[in-house]
Amino acid sequence: MDIRNIADKGTVDRVSDHSERQKTVVLQPQPRVARDADHATISASGRDTLAAVEGLAERARQQGSERSELVEAARQKLVDGSLGTPEAIEQTARTLLESDFLAG
Repeated sequence: MDIRNIADKGTVDRVSDHSERQKTVVLQPQPRVARDADHATISASGRDTLAAVEGLAERARQQGSERSELVEAARQKLVDGSLGTPEAIEQTARTLLESDFLAG
């Protein structure tokens, strides 16, 4: 569209660019680039940790109703505030050490 004549109260020449608007442009699809598949490497330490966690989870599942009673007792101690006492913290630390929880 040529609008140079508008300031002189001329007309807009719509014919000269009409052929430009009629052109059809066909876009060609771009070839797909093959990408490498994602992958992850798990360290030996990570595998050991997974095995330890799975072992603890299995132990917890085997304890069944005994575990439920233990959880309820812990919940009650949390509610009444006795779980945060120095004695309770010391007993928890002793239990962890005796169970080889930190061995590794």
